[in-house]
Amino acid sequence: MSSTLESPQETILAPLDAANLEKLGVVSKVSGGKRKISSSTWSLVSTTSTPFTSSSEDEQTIEIPEVLRSKETYIFLGLSEKLATILWKRWLNIDPDDRGPDGPISFLSLAETIVACHNEDLWCINDPWINYITALGFSDEIAAAICDPKHDSIRFTASAKFWLLDTLNLRWRSLQDLQDKSRSRLRKAQSKKADTSEADTSVAIRGGGDQAMNPNFVPGSTILWRGSDNRYVQNLIHPITGEVDMYRMRALWPNDFGSILKGGSGYYFSPQKAVALKYAAFARKRSESSATSLVRIEIPNSILEKYKPVLIEHDTSEMWRIVVWHSRQLRTIPKAYSHLKSAAVLIGPICRSENTAIEKLATWKDITNGHIMMVEKEVWNENENVYESRSRRGIQYVFNGDEIQLDLETNCKWELQSCSYI
Repeated sequence: MSSTLESPQETILAPLDAANLEKLGVVSKVSGGKRKISSSTWSLVSTTSTPFTSSSEDEQTIEIPEVLRSKETYIFLGLSEKLATILWKRWLNIDPDDRGPDGPISFLSLAETIVACHNEDLWCINDPWINYITALGFSDEIAAAICDPKHDSIRFTASAKFWLLDTLNLRWRSLQDLQDKSRSRLRKAQSKKADTSEADTSVAIRGGGDQAMNPNFVPGSTILWRGSDNRYVQNLIHPITGEVDMYRMRALWPNDFGSILKGGSGYYFSPQKAVALKYAAFARKRSESSATSLVRIEIPNSILEKYKPVLIEHDTSEMWRIVVWHSRQLRTIPKAYSHLKSAAVLIGPICRSENTAIEKLATWKDITNGHIMMVEKEVWNENENVYESRSRRGIQYVFNGDEIQLDLETNCKWELQSCSYI
């Protein structure tokens, strides 16, 4: 028997919408409080003109809970069967008046508390991450996803607790997104105001698939990228006015240049699409049900020139090492470099090492080339007439302050590309 509180408002898919999707063969019937759903229903930006009408033979299916607040949802979030059972019983014993969103206790917060109230945290490469995650009551699957070696360069920029909390929110938000889309789709069908091509398009995101993207090189402009799960970019572009709001894209944890940023927080992008794909892929790995996007921003060079970008040099100066060493530990930057705080645009390599590893370095002089993120780039070999994969340093552009933020929001071209294929 499914451990749910049956309510049409609580189901993830609206009943009539679920029935329609079942007829199209992209959603299974409910079994054990769960459904199997085609991955095409998760994309916030449809890559076809007629979503849900066809699919490839090997299209991925994802198992989701039928009801948003249920034991099955705790399992979907990544908890073990044992911990999910405990939290579900705890949830049922909470007075309904105390439950969120209006009450002091939310369904998600019960799972978040398991992580947040745990005293120990892990940062280092040699720490037992998988044992730590499973000992907290999370599944082997979520431990393996977070600890996938392919994403170590991203994972070690934050702690185990950070990634667990981020993953819980990532998966929870994916269910809320699907619930919102289902009801929106049903309203459109009932009002007969939307055609089939609009049925699976999120109102909060503009742009299209690969073919809708502009070329990577635009004369007179600089193209920058950022990879993210869609909760950080869902309200980036207003669906009616086209206005851009970057606020949710701020860096949240100790970052490479934080000690010279206003409020310790700035906006990070990269001129390398491969860097953005790394971040999007890690989000996708931790939650296959989550839609991910690449943010593409086309900045007129005249804007960058106006703010006189500062190169945080690594090869010919100690500047990059000093800035990173202090920023990753939330230390105050030395007075000799305090002038950097007034810079609106900062450019430099990306540090790939976890914060604790930087903390253990006795001095900034111990930072080496091995601490720099590397990305693969396809380069044409004229002698062999083939493309070769070569490692290049990951580069970041960091924007600092309200004035540059306003310029980026109002005077640049923004696009979103669905990354559901990662």
